[in-house]
Amino acid sequence: MKRNFLSGLYRSLDTVLTGFSNINAPQDWLTQSFILPGGDSGVPVTEKSIQQITAFSSGVRLLSESLGTLSVKVLQETENDIKVLKNHPAYHLICKKPNSFQTSQIFWETCMRYCILRGNFFAVIIRDADAKPTELLPVHESKLVNVYFSENRLYYKVQGIDEMISSENMLHFKGLGDGRIGISCLEYAMTSAGVTLASQKNQAKFYKGGSQLDGVLEHPKSLSSTAAATLRDSWHSIYQSGDSTARVAVLSEGMQYKPISVTPEAAKYLETLKEGNYDIARILRVPPHMIMLLDRSTLNNIEHQGLEYVKYSLLPWISRFEAECWDKLLTEQEKKQDEIKIKFNLEVLLRGDYKTRIEGYQTAINAGIMSQNDARKLESMPPFEGGDRKWIMMNMMPLDMADEILLNKNTNGTDQTNN
Repeated sequence: MKRNFLSGLYRSLDTVLTGFSNINAPQDWLTQSFILPGGDSGVPVTEKSIQQITAFSSGVRLLSESLGTLSVKVLQETENDIKVLKNHPAYHLICKKPNSFQTSQIFWETCMRYCILRGNFFAVIIRDADAKPTELLPVHESKLVNVYFSENRLYYKVQGIDEMISSENMLHFKGLGDGRIGISCLEYAMTSAGVTLASQKNQAKFYKGGSQLDGVLEHPKSLSSTAAATLRDSWHSIYQSGDSTARVAVLSEGMQYKPISVTPEAAKYLETLKEGNYDIARILRVPPHMIMLLDRSTLNNIEHQGLEYVKYSLLPWISRFEAECWDKLLTEQEKKQDEIKIKFNLEVLLRGDYKTRIEGYQTAINAGIMSQNDARKLESMPPFEGGDRKWIMMNMMPLDMADEILLNKNTNGTDQTNN
């Protein structure tokens, strides 16, 4: 039977009043750890505005959806066997249904998105009377979470909940930080994102003002300020409309038009935007071609970059998530035995094309590493009778027994010939 949501799950605030620090009222160790330079572009960078940069929003979506597509398993690894623990309390929560309103895919996508944009993702662990986890309730981004540190332990105060939550009842996935709270990629990207946003705004203004006839009108005579202003206003009203439609100018009285319009390339808008997009790729640590920056990619290196994406972009995040789930969703006895692991399956991202996979299976089957049914299972094919046997090539022999085997073979062959 599930405990009451507040009964026994949270620790009272009066037990941790001394020696705490939180994001709103930080102590020196917290402010000194997270001082970052402000943006110098003059353009405010917020969680909402940075998503106007398509490279950033594309990178966040890439990482989030990649994580969401991976299956998660609770495994028991012993010396002789590895098996999936489908009856473990954590299995259903992290692999199928963490709560009543989310599937595991949506849960992990949200987790990654929060970690990138906010540096932290919080999910309250609901336990039953036996302290087994029964639900993982994510804290919505609109709720303020104060992180308290006392007696070498973390405690959490969630806006709207009166009680304090102890660390063992809170899944806290963190971005790179000091181990207590994470820093969002937004802060790392502040200056670069500000420059990119400023370039986007300048480019939008450039096109909004019209770029068809920007230039200088030269009149053979000297015009008064009133006449010049009237001529300019008349020219703008006819030829500088917001729809940027090309029109034919009619000049009289010997006037000449000398265009001085600056293209986006000449003004370095496009170049600045491109470099800003590459900066975003560096900050998110995603291969440029995966957010559609293809000008520096070739057919020879794209496959290698895809492998690097798994190893250097996703794997650090996944390792953090696996470790946090292991720490909070297993019992102390299970952690001491060190047999139960929580692992994301990366095979779906590392799989090559069909020909490469078949050749890999063939090599593994011939070497006795896997059975035919093992290979069929990886291709979502049903097993067949006799397919669980493992095979090995007959023409292989131990190196230290090569002389003996060859001698016996030659002897047997000679005997058969004499007979």
